[in-house]
Amino acid sequence: MTFDDFLEKIVIDDEFRDDFLGILKNGTDFNEYRIEFPATSRQTYGKTANPFEFILMKYDASHQNNQQPTKPSDCNNEKIEDFNVRINDEQFDSTLVFPCPQSLNDTKYAQLATFVRNSPEEAISVFEEAADQLLENLQNETMSEAKWYLSSAVTSGDKIKNWIHFRVDPSPKFYQYKPYKTLVY
Repeated sequence: MTFDDFLEKIVIDDEFRDDFLGILKNGTDFNEYRIEFPATSRQTYGKTANPFEFILMKYDASHQNNQQPTKPSDCNNEKIEDFNVRINDEQFDSTLVFPCPQSLNDTKYAQLATFVRNSPEEAISVFEEAADQLLENLQNETMSEAKWYLSSAVTSGDKIKNWIHFRVDPSPKFYQYKPYKTLVY
């Protein structure tokens, strides 16, 4: 399977989504983790030479000091299944996709593993939207030369604390897995 197969299947194939979630829920003994995918671009998208892969990396949540997550201020949706997309972050080049529940006091949004284990349907919605955003960027003519990176992160800024989101970035600025960060194709 190629990365583009993954992006398409995560959006339309229920059986594939269930298998993928099963891996995220039961495929590691990490209590918490991040996920990163290798870069893709218009030039590499669809090529069978680039098989689908990802890495789960153990995440150390000890620095969060058991603080309650702070819901992003952009979350003003009425349905708990809704998520929000903020285009053009502080560096005007990233797309952030994060869940936007009604409840402010739900710790399941603090880490990806907890989120996937406790809200698999909502996690799939967020994965689907992140895949859609990545596909949209790949099809954008003005960004034809860019490589695109997809990863999970936990926000730790002043306005949002301890909140899971996915980043669609044209650079690996927040990547931690060096082989994906420095991959040349």
